[in-house]
Amino acid sequence: MSRVYVHDEAYVLDQSEKQSLNGYLDSLSKLNGTDLVFYSTVNASQVRSDSLAETQFERLSVGNNGALIFVALSTKTTTILVGTELSKKVSTSELDSVTQKMLPHFKDGRFYDGLTLG
Repeated sequence: MSRVYVHDEAYVLDQSEKQSLNGYLDSLSKLNGTDLVFYSTVNASQVRSDSLAETQFERLSVGNNGALIFVALSTKTTTILVGTELSKKVSTSELDSVTQKMLPHFKDGRFYDGLTLG
């Protein structure tokens, strides 16, 4: 595996979940060139959360054909940032559908389920 796709600073995933998810996301990247990255953090204010998500999108080199799923536990927010090329392939309604599938699991603290079923 050449890249880390799971950055879990909030420790919402156990080690086996991180490894499984990282392997899946690596396979997806190799299959179709789409880089999906998960990033969780504990402390982020509401205002800072959006800018932190944007900063992590750039820092982690998600790129034009990728997306960042950013979770801030302190504000209970989930932000999905999509690169420009991927946004041409995935409609807003498709992105909303994925988000709606993930959020109930996230609210129950089942982040792995939300990420894999969403």
